[in-house]
Amino acid sequence: PAFQDSIVEMKPFDFVEIELTNRCNMACVYCWEGLSSRWQKETGKKMPDTDDAIFEKVIELLKEYWINEQSKKAIANMVNFSILGGEPFFTEHMFKFLNDFIVYVNDTKPEGMQVIVTVTTNLNFPEKKLIEFFEIVEKTPNIQYITQISSEAVGRKSELIRWGSNWEKYDKTLGDFMELAKKHNNIMLGFGCAHNSLSLPYVKEYFEYLNNKLLSHNYEDEIYMHTNWVDKPKHLGISMVDRKHLTKIDEAIDYFKNEFTDKVYDKHMYLQTLNTVRNIVDSDVSDDSKIKAYDELSKIEKRRNISFAEHFPHYSELIKNPDK
Repeated sequence: PAFQDSIVEMKPFDFVEIELTNRCNMACVYCWEGLSSRWQKETGKKMPDTDDAIFEKVIELLKEYWINEQSKKAIANMVNFSILGGEPFFTEHMFKFLNDFIVYVNDTKPEGMQVIVTVTTNLNFPEKKLIEFFEIVEKTPNIQYITQISSEAVGRKSELIRWGSNWEKYDKTLGDFMELAKKHNNIMLGFGCAHNSLSLPYVKEYFEYLNNKLLSHNYEDEIYMHTNWVDKPKHLGISMVDRKHLTKIDEAIDYFKNEFTDKVYDKHMYLQTLNTVRNIVDSDVSDDSKIKAYDELSKIEKRRNISFAEHFPHYSELIKNPDK
């Protein structure tokens, strides 16, 4: 796509990141109250959300910025608006932003300028929200949309990492997303795996799932793999994984390189990401870190009435009970 080609050519561009809300229907294990209302409900720690009045002011300021920069002809060759949450599809703020600002940008952008909207989502939202989103995609043909669909594990593992998610719902919505995306030239599917201490030894399983999903829907357009992994909180960082699992990571890298679809934009760049992840794993983990991991993960297990060990065979390696 022209967007990525321009980045390679090092053309100037602006990047505007917008956190629409901290409302979220999930409480991912590596997230926190500031970015998830479900985390707030679980721990009882309240964090303020974006008020409607403030959000209205943000849109007003963005329009002012857009008009002023165009009048000075100072606006960049490319502008990327990155939409974050919480879960963007869990709030009307996203649709207000798209309808009140991005539609305006679509109608007024100068010829030759590239405008990108990147949307990060967990896909666990009602079907009507998906239809509403693609209606906006259709009426803004001058905008390039890129998704960052968040997932890094399969089945129950995914549900435990991304607490509040439903794997069957995710799987169905992903299929629906692919089918709708095939009908539009201005949207690119992207995937963001937040590799973490629980998921990493099983990442090949996720790559296999995603590859098979693309094949089953005859999805032939290029996809994008976003660079992402967890460093903090420490107990969920990839550095906690024992180096004995390097063989599994090597198998995942080999699969991604040789068997995963070649229709990945700049595939070698994501292979570099996987090799970086591998190098981080190839390090020692102190007993103190494992004791802290035991304390933190045990709190989550108790609150959620779950057992990580039941679904993650390597879990015992991540922790150390100081009383044993």
